[in-house]
Amino acid sequence: MVSSGCSGSAGGNGNGNNNNNNDDDVVDINVNNNNDGMHDGCSADSLDVHSSEDQRYKPLLEAIKAGDYDGFEFAVDKCGGEALSFRDEWGYTPAHWAALYGNAEVLRYLVARGVTVDMSCYGIQGSKPVHWACRKGHTAAVQVLLQSQISLQPRDKNGKTPLGLAVNHRYEDIAGLLNREIKKRKKWMVPLHKALNAIFGSSAYSKGPLLLFLCSFLIWWYPLYIYRVIPATWNLTRGCHYTYLAWNIFMWICWLTTKHSDPGFLPIDSGSYIQTIRQLPFYPCDMGTKRDILSRLCHTCRCVRPLRAKHCRLCNRCVQHFDHHCQFVINCIGLSNR
Repeated sequence: MVSSGCSGSAGGNGNGNNNNNNDDDVVDINVNNNNDGMHDGCSADSLDVHSSEDQRYKPLLEAIKAGDYDGFEFAVDKCGGEALSFRDEWGYTPAHWAALYGNAEVLRYLVARGVTVDMSCYGIQGSKPVHWACRKGHTAAVQVLLQSQISLQPRDKNGKTPLGLAVNHRYEDIAGLLNREIKKRKKWMVPLHKALNAIFGSSAYSKGPLLLFLCSFLIWWYPLYIYRVIPATWNLTRGCHYTYLAWNIFMWICWLTTKHSDPGFLPIDSGSYIQTIRQLPFYPCDMGTKRDILSRLCHTCRCVRPLRAKHCRLCNRCVQHFDHHCQFVINCIGLSNR
């Protein structure tokens, strides 16, 4: 059996006797893969450290194997934060080894530090930590991984899902946890996620500001104005109401015009783009001049931008006199609509 790239035992001495003493600690995955000649990827006892980079993080991996949480924290302080996402020569991270040994405390630490605990490795057993935890029957480790919202249906190189591994090895408590989480996400998380994306969008594409603007006027302020303000003050300040209504009509006209107007998009695939590229070799050997010309080329719109024009990554167009992309109108503000 080929040894892995991280060691909690003596490494590099070429002695394989330790591998035969603790067969219970070895993930038995090479039974069906003896003919492919590949590393089995999940040895729990022969973790020989080969490279100098692996040697640096050896105390951290030994602490994970021994279940020594204090030693793990000390190793992290000594090696730095990059040790938490370190990969050995087989692609295994501390999250993989913590899942293999059922070290739930280390997994909680990794999740609290914002480390990804759902990364694939290069082995042929569990491609992700959840596969290893399910293969070895570590219920607490599986619970921590589920709380970090990992994917539930990844397959290893044998085509096994975490639930399939738990069922095959008769870990009923883990299978129950996975089944409940799958049902929970199907019932609540997926529809809610789709609804929030449909309403608000994501990141810079969010429709939240526009929704807040429309709701504040159409649902809250105008009903309040019509049913409470007008009856109480119409006879006292009728001129103010006329002025207010006129300005509101003007505001909505401006809003609709800005929302649906062309902000000053530059033409796509302009002839000047190709012409400028062809002329670049003939410009004087002044790198400042060439950099200025290159900075004005937009390879997405295939055009030459004039001064103060900019490419909007949300509209995916170049805009003359670009000011900003306004989330309240879902349009750019430029030369033609400012």
